Amino acid sequence: MDLKATRGSFGEYGRIKRGMILRGLSKDRAEKLIKGGAFAVATEADVKAAGEKKIIDGLAPAIAEREEKAPDLSKMKIDQLKAFAKDEGIDLGEATKRDDILEKIEAALTAPEA
Repeated sequence: MDLKATRGSFGEYGRIKRGMILRGLSKDRAEKLIKGGAFAVATEADVKAAGEKKIIDGLAPAIAEREEKAPDLSKMKIDQLKAFAKDEGIDLGEATKRDDILEKIEAALTAPEA
């Protein structure tokens, strides 16, 4: 089963950006991820639109080997944090101060998947 990330997250598959595809998951694993709220069933159009760079083998997570490392949020400026949040699909609510924005992002990235 293939899933599409509906928001950014970080977990056993490494850093996942909104729109990325997890391929070849078991039905049980896919249902668990969907219940967590970060994934939905991917259509053929979703897979095609994602392209090869955004497809991850769901049967072989390899966090350590992932080319893309999570950025050091503590060194980002407000504009960079806002852009990062937008790319990851993270709602910042009313946060406008750097520390508040950082707190919202970190909370979203470390939230349990259910």
